[in-house]
Amino acid sequence: MLFPAQCIACSGKRYNDHVLHLCMFCFDELPFTYHFELRNNLFEQRFWGRLPLCSGASLLFFQKDALVQNLIYRLKYDSGKELARFLGRLLGTSLAKSEAFETVNYLVPVPLHRKKKRKRGYNQTALICLGVQESWDNKPIFNGLKRLKNTGTQTKMGRLARLKNLEGAMVSEKQVLVECPHFLIIDDVMTTGTTLEICALALLEVYPKAKISVATLAFADLW
Repeated sequence: MLFPAQCIACSGKRYNDHVLHLCMFCFDELPFTYHFELRNNLFEQRFWGRLPLCSGASLLFFQKDALVQNLIYRLKYDSGKELARFLGRLLGTSLAKSEAFETVNYLVPVPLHRKKKRKRGYNQTALICLGVQESWDNKPIFNGLKRLKNTGTQTKMGRLARLKNLEGAMVSEKQVLVECPHFLIIDDVMTTGTTLEICALALLEVYPKAKISVATLAFADLW
């Protein structure tokens, strides 16, 4: 009563206790993409000619200086561990309902370099994966993807600059998995898709018969 829980978006009281972190008004303002219900959606189109992608989708549209950007910033830079798992549960609920992702058998978080992880204290994408796992049949998480290079922020880079920056950055370990695994690579935001592309290629180099799908919390429309 003395210190009521506040919505992280508007700092108002959280009236809806089962919606963690957000009041019901901000939750209703979330710009859901509905990619999970559409094949050949905008998310998947961004990988045409680049990857043999099975399925791709994002939970929310990303807009500068808006609610989703605030959420992404907080889960990355404001000790957003619980927020990452909450958003992961939302993502997992949509994935569980989608026929396009029903054959996925491994969740793959985009890795952080050890220096960045040490500075931040956690990998927000790994926590998103835990949230997805909680709401989607407790699917196993594949932690064999490693980042070898500390590439720094790529926010202001175009796709070609990102490709050059990420060259040799990712590598996958060889582990005993099911035959022809279907990996779902998970990240917080998809802009050009270059990081996700590099992760997928690293997996395919070690598991050439694997299927690749991708999902993110937010999707930045570049068009």
